[in-house]
Amino acid sequence: MTKDLATSKLSANRLRGQLESSQRTVTRLTAVEQKYLNVRNALTNSGVIQHFHQPVLLLGPRAVGKTSLLMQWNAPWERTISVQSTRTHNYATVPVFDYQLPYDVPYAADPDIRTTAYAHLRLRVHDFPGEVSAQTKALEVASQEALQLRADIGQNLGVVLICMFDAVEVVDGISSETNQYYNGDLFQRLRIYVGDSSITIQRLIVVFNKIDLLAKRLPQLSQPELLDRCVTTFMKLLEPLRGACSAEKVCETLTMCDRANLMASQGGPVVKGEAARGMVHAISGPAKVAELLNGNSASTVMSTQFPIVPTLS
Repeated sequence: MTKDLATSKLSANRLRGQLESSQRTVTRLTAVEQKYLNVRNALTNSGVIQHFHQPVLLLGPRAVGKTSLLMQWNAPWERTISVQSTRTHNYATVPVFDYQLPYDVPYAADPDIRTTAYAHLRLRVHDFPGEVSAQTKALEVASQEALQLRADIGQNLGVVLICMFDAVEVVDGISSETNQYYNGDLFQRLRIYVGDSSITIQRLIVVFNKIDLLAKRLPQLSQPELLDRCVTTFMKLLEPLRGACSAEKVCETLTMCDRANLMASQGGPVVKGEAARGMVHAISGPAKVAELLNGNSASTVMSTQFPIVPTLS
């Protein structure tokens, strides 16, 4: 009995030790659970951000205002950037708008946690030099961006092309540089890419820049008349794009983009809104498009006078 009593005491001491250890574990795990619940609650309420980028290509010969337009969107307060023409390909991310998505998403660190999702819509704007030799790079970027866009959004949204012209050439005549640029092989090769579905054109925006200078040269004409004159003058240069996109994707607008006086520039918001139209419609719906554009949309004179059919000729 004495031996059994000693054995029982040893067993009791061992059980007491295990109980105390278990109690300490419970205390520790209770604190950990509370921390996890606090973190879970914080993550649930914090939300996650999903970034959507619409690729935009600025095209046109030198000195038509491509970089000035980009600066008007991206850094209108900048005064230190050189006013010389772009010498290398560069790009900038331009915010469009942010909004809350109508559904929850799993948090990456713990898929069991669902949280509010916020969409940040951006334009990824590529600015290219105005030489014909830079057109190959533009095609490469367009192809890469098209693939990335499909992977990110899961929809067949395409790239936005912004073709810029110097409106003063309406009076002075189309320059050899403009003729060479728009008669290069960029658009012919682009039609091939579109034909094999490597690239889709989401929107073709034709921008007639330096309209303030044209208005001084033709003071007797109203803004609509100046626009009609620009469309008539430059429309034929875009014929190589026939078959690359449908007419409803074509629009045009007048701008005044001056890098030396960015705060006085005009027309940039209209071009930005048209560039973002397709992405906003796909992600947020038509009501958000109407809200953002608020009537400040580009005209579609060119689409009716120069129908671009959706099949290759």
